[in-house]
Amino acid sequence: FIARLLEILNYDALAVGNHDFDYGLPRLMQLRDQYGLKFIAANIIEKEDGAALLPPYVIRDFDGLKVGVFGLSTPSTPLTTSPGNVKSVIFGNAEDAAEIAKVMVNKLRNELGADLVIALTHLGTNPLDEPSAQDIARAADGIDLIIDGHSHSEVAGLIVGETMIVSTGAFLNNLGQVTVSREKTVTACSHCGSASVRQDEDSLDTWFSSALWPFSTLGWPDDTPELKYFYPTDVLVTGYDIIFFWVARMIFSGVEQMGATPFH
Repeated sequence: FIARLLEILNYDALAVGNHDFDYGLPRLMQLRDQYGLKFIAANIIEKEDGAALLPPYVIRDFDGLKVGVFGLSTPSTPLTTSPGNVKSVIFGNAEDAAEIAKVMVNKLRNELGADLVIALTHLGTNPLDEPSAQDIARAADGIDLIIDGHSHSEVAGLIVGETMIVSTGAFLNNLGQVTVSREKTVTACSHCGSASVRQDEDSLDTWFSSALWPFSTLGWPDDTPELKYFYPTDVLVTGYDIIFFWVARMIFSGVEQMGATPFH
């Protein structure tokens, strides 16, 4: 069903996320071929022959504006899907991703003449993401825009150096739109005409809010009866793939803010 929707939407490029491999690599490639999905990833390499699993980039021309888009997938994929699902490919590490990003920028900007270079990534924007979208922005000069996923973050225009990073969150809660202008200063949205144009100053994303969940939902920072009764608790229901990412945050945040781990 999702693959069919992606076919209808006819995206120019699609990044590959860790959970896209949950039903196995052969199934993912079958869906790609069946529905004509334009997956890109510059850092997924086949073990057998060292070839790229997917096209690393695409080039498109929009009314004379040449746009180059390259893809990066999180190196944590073997840890956040079943390892057997990706046993035939290599994702590399954070350093590999940064070096590949540099190569892609040079290829798209200098060799292919792209006016705009976009990184379509599934990396995340949190401190424990290795690498994060911010890390790639710092490592690879020349990326104009990073459209990110993975950490479920809502990021509406984070600027790192000369790079803008955006992310729409998760579960289709938001629809993202970035307006590209040849002018230095944008005073109005070219799509709707609104002059209410501003950079989001702050956001509390899913991963950080998960760190606060065990006590913030009980009235913290107030010393409520619910907080006294339910913190810490004896029960935690979770998935193996987010023990490190979400549960670890709950533990160290609980120790820092409450002086005790949230679970017995």
